[in-house]
Amino acid sequence: MGELRRDRFRLYEAEDLQGRCLAGRARTYYQMGNFIKADQTYEQINKKSMVWPDILFEEAWNSFGKEEYNRTLGKLASYKSPLLSFVFNSETDVLRAQAYLALCLYGDANEVINEFHTKYSTLGEEIKRYVESNSNNLGEFYQLGKSAFRDSLYTKNAFYQLINRFVRGPYFQNLIDAERQIQQEKVVILQFSQMQTGVSQEPGYGFTGFLNLVLNWRIRSLQLIGGVFVKNSLIDYHTSLISDFDKIAFIKLEMLSRAKHKLIFKKPSVAERSRGNIIPSRRDDQYYWSFNGEFWLDELGDYVFGLESECGKS
Repeated sequence: MGELRRDRFRLYEAEDLQGRCLAGRARTYYQMGNFIKADQTYEQINKKSMVWPDILFEEAWNSFGKEEYNRTLGKLASYKSPLLSFVFNSETDVLRAQAYLALCLYGDANEVINEFHTKYSTLGEEIKRYVESNSNNLGEFYQLGKSAFRDSLYTKNAFYQLINRFVRGPYFQNLIDAERQIQQEKVVILQFSQMQTGVSQEPGYGFTGFLNLVLNWRIRSLQLIGGVFVKNSLIDYHTSLISDFDKIAFIKLEMLSRAKHKLIFKKPSVAERSRGNIIPSRRDDQYYWSFNGEFWLDELGDYVFGLESECGKS
């Protein structure tokens, strides 16, 4: 049974690595401005992979780069699905606001901005408070990661949703699995020790006592390593969250600037009149299907909005 478990975990690690390698290639194409090739590479990532939910966001950015803002909003709409409710990524709301801003749909952009502050202000304070209060207790961070991992993937706890972004990966799972195996070794050693007569059962005495000391040291080392991983990851994501607040503030300022410009000059500028949404083009390997009123699982990540740009309208 143990070998079967290891084989399954190796397969999971291989699939995870394959998804991340494909994502790396797609990001390279994106940086080169080859958005079509990036799209085709992203589509090779299996939707069952734990990598795919985050990749959906990157695909949305790829569509934004092509100025296909309705496609961007459609990609982000998939995160509304109950199937993807476990995904935590504050930057999806930033991109959603940017897409609405690009379409000059200021009311929609402002609504997203207000939702962003409601969703993340308290969480940001909670992360900061937790890290500062447990700064020197790495074991506490490790236990926090384990608690989040053992909780449901679809937890309603926003703090756990954030932590799931890094504890569900192979690295942290390997630490938990290694700790579990060591605990099993300790049980076997205890059983062996109890079978011996005339041997001291005092901790640290005899061969079995020495083995227990070594195993306890291994467990403590794993907990410290895991604690450092969770702590640093929380700090990194808190930094990203602060950055997203800055981006949201900039979008708000840009909306106010455009409103002021419109009031002063009355008529839209030439650049504003030319701004709009490019209709997504169909590739040779894509088909259009009529919508029959049902959402199928395979449609996740394939929605396209039908919003009309308000840019240049009085």
